[in-house]
Amino acid sequence: MKGIHYFCCSGCIAPKFLFFVIQRIPTYFCAFALFAASLLFAACSTKKNTFVSRNYHNLTSRYNGYFYAKESMKDAKDKVERSYVDDYSQVIPLWKMPNTPETKGCYPDLEKAIKKSTMVIERHAITNKRGEEIAGAVKWIDENYMIIGIARYYKGEYMAALDIFEYVSQKYADMPTRYEALLWQAKTQLELGDYTACESLLDLVANDKACPEKLLPEIKAAYADLYAHTGNYPLAIKYLEEAIPLTKSKKQRTRFMFVLAQLHEKTKQPKKASEQYAKVIAMNPTYDMLFNARLNRARLSGSEPKRRSEAKKELEKMLNDEKNNEYQDQIFYTLATIEMNVPNKNAALNYYKKSVAASVGNNQQKALSYLGIGDLYFEQPDYKNAQAYYDSTMTLLPKSYPDYNAVSEKRNSLNNLVRYLNIVSNEDSLQRIARNYGSDTALLYPFIDKLIAKVKEDEKRKKEELENRIGGGNNPVVGGGNNQGGGNNNQPGGAWYFYNPSAVSFGINEFTRKFGNRKSEDNWRRANKESIIVEEEEEGGGPTTQGGKKDDKKNPENDNTARAYYIKNLPLTVEAVNKSNESIADALYNLGSIYKEQLRNNQKSIDAFEALCSRFPTHKYAAPSHFQLYRLYQSLSNTAKANEHRDYILKYFPTSEYAEIIKNPNYEVNLLASRDKVNKYYTETYELYTTGRYAQVISNCAYADTAFGKNDLAPKFDYLRALSLGRTQGTPAMEKALTQIIIKHPKDPIKDEAQKLLDLINKQRGGNTTQKVDSAVSAAPKFVDNAETEFQFVVFIKTGQGNLNAFKNALSDFNTQNFASEGLGIQALVYDAKLQMVVVKKFASQAKALAYYNLLKTHPEVFAEIPKESYEVMLISTQNLSTVLRDKSLDDYRKFFETVIVPKK
Repeated sequence: MKGIHYFCCSGCIAPKFLFFVIQRIPTYFCAFALFAASLLFAACSTKKNTFVSRNYHNLTSRYNGYFYAKESMKDAKDKVERSYVDDYSQVIPLWKMPNTPETKGCYPDLEKAIKKSTMVIERHAITNKRGEEIAGAVKWIDENYMIIGIARYYKGEYMAALDIFEYVSQKYADMPTRYEALLWQAKTQLELGDYTACESLLDLVANDKACPEKLLPEIKAAYADLYAHTGNYPLAIKYLEEAIPLTKSKKQRTRFMFVLAQLHEKTKQPKKASEQYAKVIAMNPTYDMLFNARLNRARLSGSEPKRRSEAKKELEKMLNDEKNNEYQDQIFYTLATIEMNVPNKNAALNYYKKSVAASVGNNQQKALSYLGIGDLYFEQPDYKNAQAYYDSTMTLLPKSYPDYNAVSEKRNSLNNLVRYLNIVSNEDSLQRIARNYGSDTALLYPFIDKLIAKVKEDEKRKKEELENRIGGGNNPVVGGGNNQGGGNNNQPGGAWYFYNPSAVSFGINEFTRKFGNRKSEDNWRRANKESIIVEEEEEGGGPTTQGGKKDDKKNPENDNTARAYYIKNLPLTVEAVNKSNESIADALYNLGSIYKEQLRNNQKSIDAFEALCSRFPTHKYAAPSHFQLYRLYQSLSNTAKANEHRDYILKYFPTSEYAEIIKNPNYEVNLLASRDKVNKYYTETYELYTTGRYAQVISNCAYADTAFGKNDLAPKFDYLRALSLGRTQGTPAMEKALTQIIIKHPKDPIKDEAQKLLDLINKQRGGNTTQKVDSAVSAAPKFVDNAETEFQFVVFIKTGQGNLNAFKNALSDFNTQNFASEGLGIQALVYDAKLQMVVVKKFASQAKALAYYNLLKTHPEVFAEIPKESYEVMLISTQNLSTVLRDKSLDDYRKFFETVIVPKK
């Protein structure tokens, strides 16, 4: 029998080989062989639930598939462990997941695990006569299901993972695997954002006395994860403290301890956090965690006056450690944080700048250092410097940063502020030059030539400095302090730049330090992409360029070493002077408004409005500026100055709206009430548009034009009217209305939307002119239109309406009668406080989902237990369902469903 190892795919001896053996062996051996073969054939069957078949399939499922699937999962987790980079500036996640580009290299291993486990289930699960698996007949089948579910979870395929975990928890209800499946269900619901379902599932597992004890640490950690997600940090701390002593893996336990320290910081318990960081250090973790634990402990110690000196010594010691060379930016940043606690803002500013200079590849840390500098300049206030550093911050700051939107808004405000400051400075400078020199080239050209000579001299000096740095091979000392960047360069100073690795590296770092991660585009040096001329004070008021010269020197007007560059914008005529004054007045008014409304700097706002009133007393902005000054001085309790501007308005602008407000305090209240009325009417009109009542929209817009006259929402009313005309009268009518919007509202942002739509119409004239164009302004998000992806049938039901269980039973009966072979499942979910969901899943494609949808419409009895007005039915792909659940964007998806999915039926 030697050599009998040829098996078919199901493990049976090949028939030809068996016949060959029978011919050449004695009868009793033949009989034995036939008996053994019959046992093997019987064992191979998945239709017989016998002792032999169970043991055979237990053996082969464990060692032929499950073992290799587990190994693939282990390989995937190892890859995630090695490639995952923690962001220690935020609370790190309790578990490392492949949710970054660097960690997704584990996907092939996850796919292998899914494939191996799927093969085990297909070949070794013992079924009854109806083809249903007999739970527990082969004890490794449930384990393989769990591997598939966990692999799907790791890949972010949460709905598919949820299906598997639900199946395991129901199919193997009397087996320990049920509890593990429920736990993973809870973790999946957490990722889907259904915190209520997650908590309910965790309670179900935790309160069941039959739950295996080995799951207890992960259950506790899952509770902690849930409460950390919902911001309930005290409860997260409680469960994490319970999970840590139960966790066997030292690496995982250390990670939990670090998160616990961060949560203590979140709850303003610095002493407990510092003690916890000390415990992390004692656990001898990976170096990045060790470093950050030491850094955070020093930072917390530095917040206490008695321990500040000791903390700074600890940080300086870390600076001198060669292992920390790549972390010096974080150390300097922590030193800056300690100085801010004193507060010693000059020292903090110096450390922030050293942090920026020392930064090599940690863009987020550099962004935080830029932000620290920007905040300090903003407080002074030095808005120009603050704007520059906020601008650099936003080129590097990730959108996940908690205060990202606030920083972005401040940056945008400062961008506008600096733009208007530059306009005033630029126009004043140009007017001064025009007054001093006029068009007399004998006087003007020598002045300009001095500016050009200085520009050339500055460029030459900068070039020499760069060459000296490259030739010497040393990184520059930036922002003060010792050179923290590295040692000498052994390349000869005369070597070509790009053959010198140190020079190239320095060049890249120097560029990034000065300009951030700029896109490859024209005018990359400037955030606002505007060419600005500012006054050169050293030359007595001469202009120079802010952004430096452009690459294109073929046109002298673009070359800052040519006279034409400086002459082109000089206001040498009355019309040019008037235009320059208009720009200054407009800039001053905007400056006053930004200082007052966005930056809350009343004194700077007063300065801007006072300058406008003084320089342009008859300008259209004079009356609103005096009114702003009246309000500003009132807020500062300066009654004399407030009365001065009040009287000026009453004397010179007696019929203005501002005079009416001053004379009649109720006038403003009535005015605001009128505006509220317009806002309410517009909201009603917009709702009519979203529900397709376009004729009523057109009527409402006509009424608004008559009833409200000139108002702030007039452009939007006109835009709704144009879109509704397109729906009811076709593209030509809409095109005409859009053109009128551009003419009537040239300064309103709605003009840009109208222009985009006109451009789209013009573009489509070359192709299908009957194509609808109003979809271009749809507010719906970008849902994926993929007919070949996985779909689900979803019924949204108002909470508390009808008999949900009866409906689910009726739906289940319908599925059994019409789609038994599809293996459809039913799941109840909570969408929000007002809606619940019943999901039928899953369909391999949109076509199959539509077939189900169309057939179910012919069986209204299925919905007999649900009132008609309380539910709506949709088909949603798994990917789009995740978007809807995450963003709560059902209204937006409804439009997508009605315009994209339903027409395909």
